[in-house]
Amino acid sequence: MNSNKKIIRREYPRVKNFHLENIKFVNSQNNDSLNIINLSNTGIALLQGAYPIEIIENDLVSGNLIIENEKIPVVLKLVRKNGNIFAFTFEKSKEEVSKLLKKIFDIELKALKMYGVKKDFLIKQPDGNPFWFFDGEKNELYYIENNSQMIRYRICLSNYIIQKNKNEKLEYYDSNYESKLNKVIIEKFIRFVYNIDGLKKEYFNLIKEDLESML
Repeated sequence: MNSNKKIIRREYPRVKNFHLENIKFVNSQNNDSLNIINLSNTGIALLQGAYPIEIIENDLVSGNLIIENEKIPVVLKLVRKNGNIFAFTFEKSKEEVSKLLKKIFDIELKALKMYGVKKDFLIKQPDGNPFWFFDGEKNELYYIENNSQMIRYRICLSNYIIQKNKNEKLEYYDSNYESKLNKVIIEKFIRFVYNIDGLKKEYFNLIKEDLESML
């Protein structure tokens, strides 16, 4: 089965802006603080701040990437712009940025490794059509769709499992029997599901609402 999987993956995966509220880029030229649209270990997309960004492609911009209590001096190279959104690659500090992102965005990066398994290789269920996102290890989202609605699902994240069964009951398991469900675990699941490429927005919203109801 492994040889027949259809992989759906971004060419350059980026963390979607759901867990980036406390991350900023500060322009050294004018100390303008710019919001981050998306971010990876190779590049960053910024939303123009209070001051216009008057640069053209291949121009360099220096500043600091502020992540939680960490500050990393970076040099950015403009690769494209669209209105007030500017996309850059990192010219320096790539290794430092990569290490920090792996530490802080471990959950999001797990999600970005997920691929959609081709429907032809999934067994149709009596209650609907199956969909499976999987990373080849132990992280996954499996759900059943019927009449354009997600009717049940199972999410595996590391040792944690949350599922909604046929009677709409929500269940939580820890395969190591070490952790009780708490706000931290729920937030990890939300961040994980949010960054699964290819999942319908309305299905994410449904799962998020279910997860928050478990607290």
